[in-house]
Amino acid sequence: MTVAGNIRFAAERTPDGHADHFWALALAIEAASNGTGPIEVTTAGDLRAGLEVYDTDPLGPAGGGFEGFM
Repeated sequence: MTVAGNIRFAAERTPDGHADHFWALALAIEAASNGTGPIEVTTAGDLRAGLEVYDTDPLGPAGGGFEGFM
C-alpha cells in the first residue's frame, strides 16, 4: 500500500514472464467474453470553428496570430 493509501502491485520480470503479460491476457479475455453494444460518440464540434487568423505584423503577412482559438 502506498503512502496515499492506494494499493500497488509490482511484479518482477522472471524467465517465466512478467505480470503485465498476464494482466494483458486476462483483460483481453474478459473484454472478448462480454457482448458488444452500441457505441455512441459525441464531439464538441470542429476545434477550428471560429478560428480567425489575423495579421499583426506592420511589415506584412510574414507575421500573424490566432484569435478566437479556445
